[in-house]
Amino acid sequence: DNLDRAIKPRVGNKFNFTYMKSIDKANFCKNKEADEFSRYTADYKGYMPLSKRTTFGVMASWGKLSDDTVPGSELFYLGGKNIFDDSGIPFYGLKYQELCGHNVISTGIEIRRDIARDMSVYLRGNRGNVTNDEDNLFDNDKQIYGGEVACSLQSLLGTIEVSYGTNDYNHDKLALISFGNSF
Repeated sequence: DNLDRAIKPRVGNKFNFTYMKSIDKANFCKNKEADEFSRYTADYKGYMPLSKRTTFGVMASWGKLSDDTVPGSELFYLGGKNIFDDSGIPFYGLKYQELCGHNVISTGIEIRRDIARDMSVYLRGNRGNVTNDEDNLFDNDKQIYGGEVACSLQSLLGTIEVSYGTNDYNHDKLALISFGNSF
């Protein structure tokens, strides 16, 4: 991680890879059998300044489960904005945890324009898929596109952001007000 700052970074990269081996606790308590599964995730964010007040960002996320029989809490969820509990992958234009599956891929871009010291305007877009069948993960016909425009204000309570987005999955229009920062 070499981001220049945690909130609204201007330059740098952040890469995270996670491997977890676990058991289905509910099945273990019920049947006294330990069904093991593995969970792999990788996340990348990179930022570079385009001008004194404009920043370009790219994001990518990938995840895979090693078994088809895992508890619902371990599935990958796609949708929402900045997720605080690592239960999902942000996807602009989708509701929080709107889609789920055993395999996930998501890529995105962001252009941020700082219009005042504490205020920014964003244009964000992404493409991705979540599926139970790994063979369909990269299928172009199954990819989902989403995007949003947003305005944020840094306050004493953290970031306050108002956004409007849509997607080509169900064509819902989504207006959100978000509070707080993600790290």
